[in-house]
Amino acid sequence: MPNIEDIQIVDKVLDAAIKYEMERAVQEMCVLLTRNFCEHSPFRVYMLACKHKLKEEAKLAAKACLRVPIAGVFMPELASISGLEYFRLLDYQNKTSLAADAIMTLDSSGPKFWGLFHTRSSCGPQGMSKWWSQFISLALPILRKCPRSNAFFEPALLYPTLDCVAQCQQCRNESVIKDWTLLERLLKQEIHLRTENIELDLSGF
Repeated sequence: MPNIEDIQIVDKVLDAAIKYEMERAVQEMCVLLTRNFCEHSPFRVYMLACKHKLKEEAKLAAKACLRVPIAGVFMPELASISGLEYFRLLDYQNKTSLAADAIMTLDSSGPKFWGLFHTRSSCGPQGMSKWWSQFISLALPILRKCPRSNAFFEPALLYPTLDCVAQCQQCRNESVIKDWTLLERLLKQEIHLRTENIELDLSGF
C-alpha cells in the first residue's frame, strides 16, 4: 500500500477507483484516509467520506471532529457535500456537547468522583471551592465546542486554576494538585461514557 501524505491525492484516487470499481484500491484509500489524516484533519476526512459515500469512514471522522471546533470553519471541500451532511455533523457534535456538558455539575446528576476533588473550602461562589469554580468556568466553553478536546489540562487552563489553589490555605492543605492526573483520567472516562453511544445520523447515506 502506498503511503500518500496528500489528502487531495487520496481524493483523486478514490474518484477513479470508485468510477472503475477497483475495490482493492478503494479499501486501501479508505485505510489511508483514516490512518494518515483523521487525527489532524478530521473535518476534511468527514467531507471526503461523505463525498464518496464511505459510511464507516464518515463515522470515524465525525467522532474525531469532537476534538476540534468545526462550526463556522470554511474549507473548500464543503462544496462537495450537501447541506444535510454538514447539518448532521453539527447536530452530532451538539448532541455530544450537551451530554458532556451535563458532567460539569455538582448536583446529584454529576459524576460520583467529583467529591474526590471538590474541597471542603467554600472560598468561591455558591459554596464551592474557588479553584473548582475557576476550572469549571474555563473548561465549559471548551467542552461545548469540542466535547472530546485534549485541552482541558493544558497550561492555558491549568495555570489559572493552580493560582486559585495557591490563594486559599484550605485548598493548599488538601493537596488538590497531587490528584490532578487522576482528575484528568476520570474526566476523560466520564466524557467517553456519556458520549460513546451517541451516533451520527447517516440515514439514506
